[in-house]
Amino acid sequence: MTLSTEAVDVSAGSTLSMFSSESASIESGVVSVSSSDSLDVQTGDFDLVSSGAFGIHSTEDASVSALGLSMTALESIRIGASSVSLDSGSDVTAAAGGKMSAKVVDGVEIVSDGASLS
Repeated sequence: MTLSTEAVDVSAGSTLSMFSSESASIESGVVSVSSSDSLDVQTGDFDLVSSGAFGIHSTEDASVSALGLSMTALESIRIGASSVSLDSGSDVTAAAGGKMSAKVVDGVEIVSDGASLS
């Protein structure tokens, strides 16, 4: 099926379903998807590529969960919050190829069965 026109409006009072047995694509200068309640995307592999800035914004909590999680940046990674906690059921390793520094305003508390510094 081919549809060529200047403008297309599709409206459904209740449910709108679309199906393609092989592939479907949308190409445009600007594409918007809006949902007043929720939006679910279910798929196998999922890649999102941006040639410009990329942002995820929420007025509520946001979470990411996965079997494993990796974050890589060519230049820098910044985490900013009024409070940050790091919890691990096993080892935690921090490594720096250069200088590592920490600035603390109120004090430092370390609780450990043992420690070494070299």
